[in-house]
Amino acid sequence: MTRRIHRRLKISGMLTARSSIHVGGAEDNSLVDLALAKNGLGKYYIPGTSLAGAFRGWMKEMDQYSGSQDTERLWGYSEKPAGQDSNEGHASFSIVEDAPIKLPNGKDIEVRDGVGIDREWGSAADYSKYDRAILPCGTEIPLELTIDCDRSFDFSKIYDLLDVLCAGKIRIGAAKTRGLGKIQLCGCKYWEQTLSDRQSMILALKDSLPNGKNRYKNYSPKAPKLLPKLTVEIQWQPIEPVMVKAEREGIAVDILPLVSSIKENMALVLPGSSIKGALRTQAERIVRTVGNMPMPPHQGQSYDKFLQQLQSVSLTEKLFGSAAKKNDPDSKLGLGALSVDDCYSNLNQNISLQKWQDIEQAKDEKKLRKALDRSELLKDTQQAYHVAVDRWTGGAADGFLYSNLEPFNVQWEPICLTVNFNRLSCCFFEEEKDAAIALFLLTLRDLYRGSIPLGYGVNRGLGSIEVRSISLKGENLPSGFENLDNVCLAFSPLGGVENLEAGLLERLNQSWQQWIQKQRQAQETN
Repeated sequence: MTRRIHRRLKISGMLTARSSIHVGGAEDNSLVDLALAKNGLGKYYIPGTSLAGAFRGWMKEMDQYSGSQDTERLWGYSEKPAGQDSNEGHASFSIVEDAPIKLPNGKDIEVRDGVGIDREWGSAADYSKYDRAILPCGTEIPLELTIDCDRSFDFSKIYDLLDVLCAGKIRIGAAKTRGLGKIQLCGCKYWEQTLSDRQSMILALKDSLPNGKNRYKNYSPKAPKLLPKLTVEIQWQPIEPVMVKAEREGIAVDILPLVSSIKENMALVLPGSSIKGALRTQAERIVRTVGNMPMPPHQGQSYDKFLQQLQSVSLTEKLFGSAAKKNDPDSKLGLGALSVDDCYSNLNQNISLQKWQDIEQAKDEKKLRKALDRSELLKDTQQAYHVAVDRWTGGAADGFLYSNLEPFNVQWEPICLTVNFNRLSCCFFEEEKDAAIALFLLTLRDLYRGSIPLGYGVNRGLGSIEVRSISLKGENLPSGFENLDNVCLAFSPLGGVENLEAGLLERLNQSWQQWIQKQRQAQETN
């Protein structure tokens, strides 16, 4: 049956990447494990499905928060009613065009390594090493969105979506909670068309022709409607060199710090995935210690061991996210409630792409020092030599001499974390939600104490940091958590949080103790 369309909203604008982005494709690539999507012309692009999925996901979360049903009405649905064999539903009333991307001037795609850490050995887990191609910050993505609807649909829901996009509060692609995917809508224009009678339809068709009248209006965004969340800003400085190892090796120096595009230059970067992994490991260590939860016995193939370790602690799995379980048709990829942004070095220490390439391609130590001097990094980095010792001879092992370019005098931007309370409510029971927030605060306490090093070589003298302050800011926080807004955390010598409201602190502590008791009882039963 043909659906009736009475109105149409056409939206045009430019989505600009405010962080790196990965939208994967099916193309086999011998250079990276996770390649970017390419269209039929072999050019990088963002599929309309990826954009539509991100838009739909935000509206779905807003529906869950507000109790409305607008998402399925606009974006379509397919469901199988109980006791019936046929599917029922309807197609989407929105059309999102594929978007060929435009890279920043002089920039190319970047490659980042990822690795899972075995919780038992503290080293790279088997079969968990991978690399991912990403679009750099500043990539431009044209947006063309068309909404068809009947008389009763309220366009204000779409304008709410545009407000959030203009504020840069929606992410697309993979690893959205690990620093990637942040976009912001710029230069947004819209055109409302009436299609309820013959004359208005003819006018809309004429104006849609290349020589037709341009009836687009500039969109003026309003303050966005935001989901309940808690934003954490951590002011910090390195004590020892802090870096993440780059995928590409240099010539004069073997191991280089990871850099990424930011505005027109390159900056050192701690990926959100690296920071989140360090926080998750500490949270799991806390839970296993106080809950008397040993590491699960390994079953199955060696590549399943790492996933079994992550999935054995439900509290951290829901807070930080989970992978789909193999051979379980009901298992789904679980997006974590905690998001961590990439952390860049300060802008005044950024360098141009050409100067960084000179550092990578320097053929000897003398040319390396000249390249570092030209980039004004000579006083902020050092080439440190390392060697493995042969256990038999006591001398240097053959082929095991290598060097790092270690940044020891670099200042960094704050680390930014976000807790999505809407996802907490969906994933946890009420008492579990309180226990998850308590665990998160305990992890922040350990970070403040300097117990969580960051980046590469943390077992070999690198990665130690000093946290200066941890500030909390809430937006639409649910009842009972309002007192987390505008708080600068302070910790007592015994490890408690000193400056939270007494009622909230007692509630979190009680839920945490009850959760621990349940875990211990479960271990005794097993």
